[in-house]
Amino acid sequence: MKRIFNDFPLDLCFEPLIGCNLLFLHKFGSWVRAFASGGEGFRLAPPQAWVAPAVPGSQVAAWLPPWLMPAWSARFAGRAQRRTSDMNRGVRYVTKMFLRAAMVLPLFGMLIPMVVGFFVPGYSSIHQHMSELELLSPTIAMACRVGAIIAGGSILVFAFALLLHGSSRFAFTALTAAIFGVSMISNGVFTMGSPLHGLYAIGLTVILCPAFFAAERGEGRDTISLAVAFLVLVYMWALMTGMDPAVTRGLTQRLITIPMFGWFGYASWLVLREVGGGRF
Repeated sequence: MKRIFNDFPLDLCFEPLIGCNLLFLHKFGSWVRAFASGGEGFRLAPPQAWVAPAVPGSQVAAWLPPWLMPAWSARFAGRAQRRTSDMNRGVRYVTKMFLRAAMVLPLFGMLIPMVVGFFVPGYSSIHQHMSELELLSPTIAMACRVGAIIAGGSILVFAFALLLHGSSRFAFTALTAAIFGVSMISNGVFTMGSPLHGLYAIGLTVILCPAFFAAERGEGRDTISLAVAFLVLVYMWALMTGMDPAVTRGLTQRLITIPMFGWFGYASWLVLREVGGGRF
C-alpha cells in the first residue's frame, strides 16, 4: 500500500486545484493594489493580462504570477520535454516505416498482374489492358485485384507519411496521391466496365502528383518528377483520345506503369533522406 501511495501522481490530481487558488490570489492582489492607489484604473479584470512562457504539458503554468514561474517551470518543463521528445521519436519512426513501404509496394503491386498475364492462356499482354484479367477466372481475377489494392493502399500510406513529415509542406502532393490511391483501390474492388472501377477516372490526379512534389519540395529543379508528370500526361491524353493504338495498348500501359508507380519509390526515398533514415 505504501508503494502504491508513493507512485500515485498526486501532483496531477492537485494541479487544477493549485492553479485555481493561485489564479485567485494573483487577481485578488491586482485588485487590492488598484484600490489602494486611489481606485484609479480599478476594475474587476486585471489591468493587463500576464502571458507566461508556454511550458508544454502544464495547464497551470499559463495562470501563474511571474514570481512563481521559475519553480513551476523547473518542476514540469523537464517532464514535458521528455514527453515531446518521445512523441517526436514515435512520429519519426512511423514516417520512416511508411516511406520504406512506399518505396517498394506501389510498383510491386502492379507487377503482380503484369507477371500473371504472361501465364494466362488466350490473354495477350501486348494487346490487352491489365484490368481485363479481372474478367477471367476467379483465381486470376483475385491476383489482379490484390495487386491493385496493394498499390493503392501503399500510395495512401505515402500520402499520410508526407503529412506526418512536413504537415502542410506537401499538402497538394499528399492530396493528389491520396485520391489516386483511392482510385487504385477501387480498381481492385470493382471490375472493369463498372463506373466505380477507377471512381469515374479520378485517378487522373496522378498527372499532378509528381509535378506538385517537384514544386513543394523546393530544392531546385526535380527533373525526374517533372519528366514522369509529362510522360503520364502524354499517355493519358493518348488513352482518352484514342491515339493509343489498340494493337499495342497493353504494351504501352505496362511501359508507363513502371515510371508512374516507380516514381512513388523515388519520392519516398527523397523524403526519407530528409527524415534521416536513408539507410535500410
